[in-house]
Amino acid sequence: MKHKENLTREWHDAFHALTGEAEAEARMIIARNDFSEAVVGAAKHGEVREVLQYYMLPKVR
Repeated sequence: MKHKENLTREWHDAFHALTGEAEAEARMIIARNDFSEAVVGAAKHGEVREVLQYYMLPKVR
């Protein structure tokens, strides 16, 4: 993951590249709304862990 101006676009591309089992895994974790290191690290698919990193970014206010 790179830190760019348009993280939403970067996330969108990564999320929509997921297929099959990886997409199902990502959707299940996102629905639970638990993006702790333990949950993200336990994701079976590397591409899912990559997508979930976007949910772990600190919010800028």
